[in-house]
Amino acid sequence: PTAIEYQVASMNLQRFFDTVNDPATDDPVLTAAAYSNRLTKASLIVRDYLHAPDIIGVQEAENLTVLQDLAARIDADAATAGQPLPGYVAHLLEGNDIGGIDVGLLTRADVTVHSVDQWRPDETYISPRSGMPELLNDRPSLILDATIQGPAYRLPAHVFVVVNHLR
Repeated sequence: PTAIEYQVASMNLQRFFDTVNDPATDDPVLTAAAYSNRLTKASLIVRDYLHAPDIIGVQEAENLTVLQDLAARIDADAATAGQPLPGYVAHLLEGNDIGGIDVGLLTRADVTVHSVDQWRPDETYISPRSGMPELLNDRPSLILDATIQGPAYRLPAHVFVVVNHLR
């Protein structure tokens, strides 16, 4: 983006799990080396290919800790590379997916987050197969209400971002 533009991106993290076994979900457990490698690769993508956008909607993150670890790794790698630190803040609300993957957001430090909400996480429908109520949204969408700050010669931009990863 130019100095007067902002950037919003979407990134599927491809089943990004951590090193901790969560007995409530069917999640793989990575070794410390494998987890570190995934963090390094995702950091490189965000910094060198996406150019550290203001907001990143992510899909298939296991939990908030994974996104917080990614945000920290991006800053650490940016510092090592002599790049500006984006100071990402992680946002993730646990969904209902049996595999333990969720949608989330990374927002830069200069983004003022007003709210992050899930879209109807408890809504049900009647299954035509069983005739019983089932959850409609296994991966409830996230809705971000935020203001992206800008340089003095540009007004801040009030945005709504919806992150979907529907089954």
